[in-house]
Amino acid sequence: MICGCRLIECRDERGSPKGLGSKIVGSTSEAPNMVIAIAVLFPAEGEERSHRFGPYEIEIAMDAVPIRQNFRMIVVSHGNNSTPWVFRDLAKHLAKLGFAVALFEHPGNNRRDNSLAGTAVNLENRPRHIPW
Repeated sequence: MICGCRLIECRDERGSPKGLGSKIVGSTSEAPNMVIAIAVLFPAEGEERSHRFGPYEIEIAMDAVPIRQNFRMIVVSHGNNSTPWVFRDLAKHLAKLGFAVALFEHPGNNRRDNSLAGTAVNLENRPRHIPW
């Protein structure tokens, strides 16, 4: 068994979904068209290759075929001014144990954009980023 990965974009209900990997979720902020990037790792079939996400590297099979359709889901929410990819080894390990693992990148509170750090808006928005 290997670790597969799919990248998903979730958009604010006022935004328009694009592509098959999109899902409409409830309003996440006052800003329209907020995009929440989610990487989902899961048990799969295929061949793992090295992929980079910023400075982080992981061996996964992008867009691989899952070994089945239903998985128990684990959601990982990164800390302030961070990235979900700091949890890549844990996520891959859990995927190889049979779980689907969703890694969320919180808009306005991540390593590339930390403009909402320390604000009430950030505290209100972070739970809304997780649609399940």
